[in-house]
Amino acid sequence: MKRPIIGIFAVLVIAGVLAGCSGKGSGQSARETGDGEWKWERKVTLVCPWGVGGGADGTLRPLQPLLQDILGVPVEIVNVEGAGGANGIQFTSRQPADGYTYVLTTQSIILLDLQKILPVDYRKEFRPVAKLVHSTNLIISSKKSMQGKFQDFQGLLEYAKSHPQELSCGMLTATGQDSASMKQTLAAGLRVDI
Repeated sequence: MKRPIIGIFAVLVIAGVLAGCSGKGSGQSARETGDGEWKWERKVTLVCPWGVGGGADGTLRPLQPLLQDILGVPVEIVNVEGAGGANGIQFTSRQPADGYTYVLTTQSIILLDLQKILPVDYRKEFRPVAKLVHSTNLIISSKKSMQGKFQDFQGLLEYAKSHPQELSCGMLTATGQDSASMKQTLAAGLRVDI
């Protein structure tokens, strides 16, 4: 059975999704009641592949008490940080694929997989079950840092062309979705390979 993941992209209808995907079709019918409903028998674990207090962790924490009420069993959040999320994916892949362990992922994990950085075959080992958040990327700059340099995106591109290696950009991870988006945006605007 593939391990379920909770993707961090759009709106969550998690109780029904968890009940509908956890173990069904895996030959583990002992927890399925006679009327096709899923009966939760023990703690559910939500793995966050990043540290406590970050954005992904902050997405899961408010869900914990809601899920406990809906599912009728304890829900535990386990943070396994490091390697841009790869450690959490590896940790989750070592848990039984029994419908009681879920991992929160972001576009960063997909990019790690595409770059062959993950320690497991992500697409083979995991399957998405719910969407939580829709993420938007913005390129922003303070007025002070723009002063005398550029006033809009086209100006930013022109400044970057004439001043190579002078601009810096802060983002979540060097291997993440925000980094890939920034590189593609600048490469297209500058007409260069980055």
